[in-house]
Order: sequence, then structure tokens, then C-alpha cells
Amino acid sequence: MKHKRSYLKFGNKKGFILTLDLVLGLIILFTIFSITLFFMSRGSESSFGEHQLHRVGSDVVMLIDKQQNLDNLNFDTIETELEELLPGNVDALLRIEGNFSQGNGTIEVGGNIPNEKLVVSGRRAALTQNQTYLLITYYIWARQQ
Repeated sequence: MKHKRSYLKFGNKKGFILTLDLVLGLIILFTIFSITLFFMSRGSESSFGEHQLHRVGSDVVMLIDKQQNLDNLNFDTIETELEELLPGNVDALLRIEGNFSQGNGTIEVGGNIPNEKLVVSGRRAALTQNQTYLLITYYIWARQQ
């Protein structure tokens, strides 16, 4: 009989150790999970609005390139197309650089970059029909309302 009692006492201690092990494991798991979520949420510093502005700028430049408005490097044509494609709540500046004679290889089309607003920028490369390589840098921001 004494043997059974010692077995029961050992079983209770074993259960306590297993429960303690489970609780400590869950605490460590939730701590790691919380830290991971914290750093993942801080990892993307850009807001949805910034991301949306970047996509609008990229799409507008891509459409201007696809419609072959960059082939003749005509300032008025590019500016007209830019104004037509931009949504009403944003403004942009395109800086087109390449190996061409106009403006010493640089053309700027669009508005003036504001000093006190968030400005998002990006770059795209384009190739005209006469094989001129262009580097297009776009700056885009929300318009004053």
C-alpha cells in the first residue's frame, strides 16, 4: 500500500511540473507572437495614402509611355496627357532625362513641388521608338483643397 501512495504523490508532482511547463511555454509563445506583431506593424512605415500616391504616379507614367507620348519628347503633348490622366485630387511633376538635345537632356513637366506637403517619388525607365533610353522620375502629391 505504501507503494501506491508514493506513486500517487509522484504522479501529482509530475502533473504539477507538466502544467507549469505548459504555462511557461504558452507565456513564451504569446510573448514571441506579440513581439513579432509589434515589429511587423512598425515595419511598414509608409501609410496607405503614400502607397496609393506611388501607385497613381507609376500608373500615369506607364500610360503616358504606352500611348507613345514620350517618343517625340514634346513638352506640350506630355503636359496635356499628364493633366488628363491625373486624378483631380493629386498633382505631379515628371522629370524626363535621357540622351537628347532638348533642355540638355532633361525635361520637367507638371506642377511645382510643394515644400510643406508629403511628396512621393518613383522612377521608371522607358525606351522610345528611335531607341532613346529615358529615365523618368515622378514626384506626386495631394493637391491643396
